[in-house]
Amino acid sequence: MKREQVLLGKFALIMTFYYMGSAFTYSLLIPYLTSLGYDTVQQGWMFAFGAILTIIGQFLTGYLCDRYQTDKKVFVAVLLLWAVVNWLLYTASNSASILVVLWLGLLCSLFVVCNGVLDTWTIESDEYCLNNYGWIRAFGAIGFAVGTLFTSYCFDHWGYGSLGTAFFVFTIITLVIMVFIPDAIKVTTESRIKLKDINELLLNKNFILLTVIFLFLNIAMTADGYSTNYKIIELGKSIGLSEDITNWQVNFKWSFQAICELPLFFAGSWLVKKLGNVRVLLLASGALIVRFVLYAMAVEPMQLVWISAFQAVTFPLITICSKVLIDDASPVYLRASGQQISAGIYFGISALITPVICGVLGENFSHNFALLTVAAICVVPVLLIAWYNKTQKS
Repeated sequence: MKREQVLLGKFALIMTFYYMGSAFTYSLLIPYLTSLGYDTVQQGWMFAFGAILTIIGQFLTGYLCDRYQTDKKVFVAVLLLWAVVNWLLYTASNSASILVVLWLGLLCSLFVVCNGVLDTWTIESDEYCLNNYGWIRAFGAIGFAVGTLFTSYCFDHWGYGSLGTAFFVFTIITLVIMVFIPDAIKVTTESRIKLKDINELLLNKNFILLTVIFLFLNIAMTADGYSTNYKIIELGKSIGLSEDITNWQVNFKWSFQAICELPLFFAGSWLVKKLGNVRVLLLASGALIVRFVLYAMAVEPMQLVWISAFQAVTFPLITICSKVLIDDASPVYLRASGQQISAGIYFGISALITPVICGVLGENFSHNFALLTVAAICVVPVLLIAWYNKTQKS
């Protein structure tokens, strides 16, 4: 077996266990906060705090990766901190404690930052890994799908407190696998990267336009974790379902979506080569619009779950295109900074405003109104993608 294929297999393995652990930290987060007594508006502001930390964290880690020529060491540090914060949050008992807000903010931030550094490490390790990123990331989806099943089992038998401990176990497994994977291959410069070098990215028109496109797409994908789950909980209560059943439906939705992602994570790179990034992004954006309109029309909790099958043509394609396009738009010696800064903007800002929008619109109007608003927002990236395509042709 060739060296490139062995390396790809190692990254596929680490993706599997890493995302399996991630399921314990994220899939039951909203039901957990609801059980502590926080309503949707309060949760929105708490997640917004986490988004501010995300923006800071993405900028900082991208700069550190390029300045010190390492993705692996930065990933280890962020992952260990995330494991500690995750355990602290899920063992919290005082719902009024400011520490809950702090732990939640850090957890949301470290989740996004850790994902970003792992993705950057993967695509910077070898061109073969970059060209087959979708195939590697598919194993993350498999891991997350399996992890949600373990999450339900742990919750049913030992409650929310067991989730932090379980995440620790998968963190250890991930760290062991990392020992056998080399660090990213960096393009060296005559001097270390400085903060002023980041200006080259921020003055790059293609970089900024692509970041704005992915910002609007991520507002929609982020909303799927809020308004959709809020509506499942609301509909469950209206028809008399127990909290356990509602939690199962929310958790099953995460698992179902992860399974739906698999085909196009495996075939996404081929599809991008066949159709081009622009056509693929237009396809994914159109699917997002249809998805949220159907969400608003749903009248039963499980209908929302089945509609989430649109994840198959949205998340995998958008993820693959974002990595490839941002990588191409970044100078070779600033690619880690490019990935992290762009993700910091489109993940961070979407995470900052989306929970507030979903919470406020859901509380003051309805969750259906919030979902239709998200569908309308998805029209913006369609127009921007067309503009981007025109600038590339000219």
